[in-house]
Amino acid sequence: PGSMVRMKCLNLWALPPSVLALPEAERLKLIKEKYTVVSDEGGFAQASQNSQAPLSTADSVLALTFLSVVMGGPVVLMASGIACIIFGSWVHCVYWLTTALALATHPLPDVAAPLARSRLS
Repeated sequence: PGSMVRMKCLNLWALPPSVLALPEAERLKLIKEKYTVVSDEGGFAQASQNSQAPLSTADSVLALTFLSVVMGGPVVLMASGIACIIFGSWVHCVYWLTTALALATHPLPDVAAPLARSRLS
């Protein structure tokens, strides 16, 4: 029949910030050697990966704020558009449409390298 599979779990939450400053090849080698847990054949034991990563209050607030802006922004934009149509004037609707078009069409910056070293990644 089929062979049993080994699974991997990356404990990236345990990475110190100094590892992120390493060159990519060295960083990946260190992650594979020190921060990767490999299961026995057939997968991890039940509840073996249930430990919670340590998270400070400041990091928790930072993550919640970031996600509120990233995920809440579109919701607020849509809700404000509906409110503008129902309660606003034509001028308000033009302002809203201009804002929505500007947000939809502006170029996104290349943030791959800085984000890889950010506390948010």
